[in-house]
Amino acid sequence: MKTKFIIIILIVLLSGISIYFLFISRNNSSINQSEINFKINDTASVFKVVIEKEGQTIILEKKSNFWQLNSLYSVNNKAINNLLISLTLLELKSPIPANAKKVLFDKLSNSKKISLFDDKNNIIKYFYIGEQTTNKSGNYMLLEGSENPYIIFIPSVSSDLNNYFNINEIFWRDKTIFRYKSNEIKQVAVNYPQNKEKSFVIEQKENESFVLKKDLKSKSFIYLKDEKSYNYLLHFRNIEFEKFYSADDNFKDSLKTVQAEFIFSITDKNGNTNIIKAYQKADNKIIDTDNFIAIFNDTEIIVAKYYDFDLLLKSYKYFEK
Repeated sequence: MKTKFIIIILIVLLSGISIYFLFISRNNSSINQSEINFKINDTASVFKVVIEKEGQTIILEKKSNFWQLNSLYSVNNKAINNLLISLTLLELKSPIPANAKKVLFDKLSNSKKISLFDDKNNIIKYFYIGEQTTNKSGNYMLLEGSENPYIIFIPSVSSDLNNYFNINEIFWRDKTIFRYKSNEIKQVAVNYPQNKEKSFVIEQKENESFVLKKDLKSKSFIYLKDEKSYNYLLHFRNIEFEKFYSADDNFKDSLKTVQAEFIFSITDKNGNTNIIKAYQKADNKIIDTDNFIAIFNDTEIIVAKYYDFDLLLKSYKYFEK
């Protein structure tokens, strides 16, 4: 008797599962597959991503060996890799109820727009991404050319898909201050305002020889041994900072009234110059011996570690010997 009861229960369960999948299959078969084709199978074909929302624009462009943000900054590798991976994982969660389609269509048509381009700047596809559903099962999304919005998700991911398509420029910024190949550097000036004797300037001449000067205004110089100078310039290939420092313009102005601890000025062979002015960092009047605050190119305030700059903080005597 007990065995028969178990068999009946199994039959009911299997029948229910079969009916469910039959319903899902029929429901999905009525969906135009071109309207849910959000996924990118080959991210190597994506050379530009444009994210637009309410007058703000983020342009991510693939260069020879890195991604560039808004034609100005290097892109954080982790952030762009997460975006590209997300494009390969987008799946249909469910269609939208008929009575909600019109409202969601209008709302999505004015939401965040994602455009993908190939290496010839031809559009691959573009779509709109809206809010996450209340039960966090996915995001409302609309493919360009489609009349119907859908709920799209990434399996095993419950976070808002908008996180992968952030509209904040700071989110995409690579935390690299200096990224130079040694043969790209024309001049490095290191100034110690509190100890002028340590300050120095290294210039690379057209014949690839190096000269050492006391400061930028000095006309006298001495020739350097190529190996020592070349090895020093190698350290500028990848120098990063810790984070952006949140502060208003008044704080930046107040920093400028304080004598800097050191100042780097680097000019490449195209005449472009990057400047970083470093100041002691203090919390509750206690000097931070691990980190310093700096103004980068007279616009942004950052926090960096002394450890990452140790190999750059040489003195005039170091090269003179």
